[in-house]
Amino acid sequence: MHSEILDPKQSHPQTKTSFCSKIALILFGVCLTVIIIESALRIGEFLILSLQEYGNINSISQKGSYRILCLGESTTQGQYPHFLEEILNQSNIGIRFSVIDKGKAATNTTIILKQLELYLDKYRPDMIVAMMGVNDGGAHMPYENPGSSKITLFFKSFKTYKLIRLLWLHITTKAKETGLFNFRLKEVFAQIENTPDNDVAYLDLGLSYQNRGELQQAEQCFKKALELNPKNEEAYLKLAMLYKDQSELQQAEQCFKKALELNPKNEGAYLELRWLCAGSEQVEGYLNKALELNPKNDGAYVELGLSYRDRGQYQLAEESLQKALELNPKKERIYLDLGWLYLMQHKFLLAEQCFKKGLVSCQDKTKLNAALAVLYREMGKISIAPEYAYKAEGLKFGYFDPETAQNYRKLKQVLDKRNIKLVCVQYPLRNIESLKRIFGDDSQGIIFVDNALSFREAVREGGYALYFKDIFGGDFGHCTDKGNSLLALNIAKAILRGVFRK
Repeated sequence: MHSEILDPKQSHPQTKTSFCSKIALILFGVCLTVIIIESALRIGEFLILSLQEYGNINSISQKGSYRILCLGESTTQGQYPHFLEEILNQSNIGIRFSVIDKGKAATNTTIILKQLELYLDKYRPDMIVAMMGVNDGGAHMPYENPGSSKITLFFKSFKTYKLIRLLWLHITTKAKETGLFNFRLKEVFAQIENTPDNDVAYLDLGLSYQNRGELQQAEQCFKKALELNPKNEEAYLKLAMLYKDQSELQQAEQCFKKALELNPKNEGAYLELRWLCAGSEQVEGYLNKALELNPKNDGAYVELGLSYRDRGQYQLAEESLQKALELNPKKERIYLDLGWLYLMQHKFLLAEQCFKKGLVSCQDKTKLNAALAVLYREMGKISIAPEYAYKAEGLKFGYFDPETAQNYRKLKQVLDKRNIKLVCVQYPLRNIESLKRIFGDDSQGIIFVDNALSFREAVREGGYALYFKDIFGGDFGHCTDKGNSLLALNIAKAILRGVFRK
C-alpha cells in the first residue's frame, strides 16, 4: 500500500487564507483608525480656529482697550511699541489700543518663553506681537530637518504624525524633568531636615524651583537663605537675577548692590548693573569697575565703546572697540560695531578695511558680507553690493536657528490654548519666508509682518543711517525713531487689515 506524499505548498490552504485575511483586516483597521483620527484632528483644528476668531470679534466689541503685548529683545525694548500704540489709536476705528512693551535687551526666545505665562496672567492681552530670535545661538529641542525627502515630508504633513511626535516629546521631557526634580527635592529636604539653619540648602532648593519655573517658591527660598545668612553673596545674586528676569528692576538693582557690599570684586554684578542702568551716566562707571577687575574682558570693552558712541564721543568709542579687537580678534560682533562706527562718520574706507579684516579673521562671515553690501550701497558702489549680498544670502533666506523655531511654535501653542492672536514680525530687511517656514501647515491664524520691501525702498532713498543706529545684525540693526516709526506702521497695517478688516 502506497502512502501518498503531500506537497507542503498544498497543505492546509484554508489556514493560510485565514491568516492572510486576518493580517489584511488588521492593516485595514489601522488605516481606518488613522483616517478617523486625522479627520477628527483637522475638523477640530477648523473648529478651534473658528472659535478663536469668534473670541477675537467678541473681545473687540466689548468696552475697554484692546491690549497688545510686544515680545522681543533690544530691538523691541523702548523701540517700536510706543509708535505702534500711537499709530493704531490714530486709525480712528472706534477701538482704543493699549500697547505693552515687554521687550528686554540681551534676552533670547527661551527666556521669553519662560516668562510668557506670567505676562499673560498679569496683562491679559488680546494679542501678542513677537519679533524675536536674533540672540539665539544653539539647538536645545528636537528640530525637523527641512531638507527631508518628499516621502518623509508627505508623512510629516499628517496631523496624526505631529500629534504622536508632540505627545512623545511631551512624555519623555516631562518624565525626565519630573524625575530629576523630585529626586533633587528629596535630597535638599533631607539636608534641611538634618540642618535647619543650612542657608546653602535653601539656595539649592530655590534654584530647583527657579529651573522648574516656580518663581514665587524660588524667591521665598532665596530670602530664607538670606535670613539664615545675611552674608550669602550668592543668594543676593540669584535673587537679583530672579527679579531682573521678571522686570522688577529696582529690586534687582538693590540686590546686586548688596552683593557688591559683601564682595566689591564681583565683576559679574557690575556688568549686570550696567544693563539695569542702560542709558544713564552710571553705565561707564560700572563698566570701568568691571574692567579694573578683569582687563581682558573684551565684551565689557565693546559695551563701553557703544556707550561712548551713543554719547557722541567717537574717539573714546574707537579706542574701546580697538582694545576689544586686540583681546579677541576673531569675534565678528566687534568688527561689525567698529565698522559701523566708521560708517556712521562717513569714514567709508576704514569701515571697508574693518569689515574685510573680519572676513579674513572670523569663521562666520555671513553678517560681515551683509554689512559690506550695506556699506557699498552707502558708498554708491551699486555694482559691487550684490556680490556681497549674494554671499550673505543664507542670512536672509535660510532657516531660523532650531531654538528659535521651536520656541516660536511653543509660543503659538500657548496662545492657541488661550485664544490670543499672534502677530509674527520679521526683522527689517529680512525675508519673511524663513519665518513662515517655522510653522509650515500650522500657520493658520497667524498674522505675518514683512519688513523687507518697505525698508529696502526707504534705505535706498534715505540712506541706512537714517533708519538704523548700528549694524549688529549684519544687514540690519537697532532702529532710529524713523526706523521704528516705519516698523510700527507696517505692524499696524497688518493688524488693522488682518484682525479688523480695515
